[in-house]
Amino acid sequence: MSMLWMEPFSLYGTSTTNMQAGTPWAAISGSLTADPDGVSTTKVFKLGKNDVGTFTRFTIPTAGDVHNLGLRVWLDQLPESTAHGQEIRLNDSGNSAKYALRTTPTGTIKLIRKTDATAVDESASVLTTGNWQHIEWSMNRTSGDYEVRVEGFTVLSGTDASPATGDSAIVQFVGSQSAGSGLSNSQMYIKDLFIADDAGTQNNGFIGPVTLYTLLADGDVSSGWTRSSGSSDSALVGVLTPNDANYIEADDSPPAASIMTFQDLPADVIGVRACMPVVRAFKTDGGDATLQNGLISSGDTDTGADASPGTSAHYQWDISELDPHTAALWTPVGVNAAELQLDRTT
Repeated sequence: MSMLWMEPFSLYGTSTTNMQAGTPWAAISGSLTADPDGVSTTKVFKLGKNDVGTFTRFTIPTAGDVHNLGLRVWLDQLPESTAHGQEIRLNDSGNSAKYALRTTPTGTIKLIRKTDATAVDESASVLTTGNWQHIEWSMNRTSGDYEVRVEGFTVLSGTDASPATGDSAIVQFVGSQSAGSGLSNSQMYIKDLFIADDAGTQNNGFIGPVTLYTLLADGDVSSGWTRSSGSSDSALVGVLTPNDANYIEADDSPPAASIMTFQDLPADVIGVRACMPVVRAFKTDGGDATLQNGLISSGDTDTGADASPGTSAHYQWDISELDPHTAALWTPVGVNAAELQLDRTT
């Protein structure tokens, strides 16, 4: 497996508490808010300002020495000084920063080795304000090889001659780089976040300027589960803002899986990198229970891993990079024809 996580920020309503429930988000300093472009309807994440000591931290599901990180960023204005520049950091398992990309007052991107505050490289002026720009960063902590692309075009590349070696385990987002220099007026928003490593045969190189879509359950196929109300599984679970009073329930039997259709991709999508089925789940007592999120394609199922729900509502997720029917990459047609399976296995 090479795709490790995809984050559209649209699953949680406006609650950052929900955002941390069972996901890799370790700490939040910021808010879920409307898209600043005024057109898009899904939520984005607005980084907190002057948040030294907290920051926003994401625990990489699989630590390693090579990762690709991609996201879209929106700056309402460029930072007033380099000290105020926002940073995206790769940290080790002890949360010690090793490398960072930093914004600057002239719209350049600096690659900084954080262990000794060395500016390894700096791009030309590539960042502008008031629009979404896709940034993808590949960093090899063993060799020191790095590359940064903006909208698919390389703006930084090379090899750090004195690399900060080891594994990266945490991504840290810094809304204001230096508390000591005062409160920055520059705000940074992020969306379409993903992270991948170099394992496996899929998504183990540059992935490109992708968009992440949330496709809600929109129809029932079959189900042995019990509903809190109504006559439709999908009507209860196919929502963006969580409401734990509306649910489907699988008893100890366990019953037949709940199988649902979900929304189609937009018509202009021409390729699919991966799918990530996500469910918000919990168990009502302290006994054993396991749950699988699966994707069904023409009768073949990518079942995902057996996960053990806790006794509070939280998110469970899997990555599906290949269509289980074709053993090839998912296509828009394949995704649109697929079904979601929720199966209590014990």
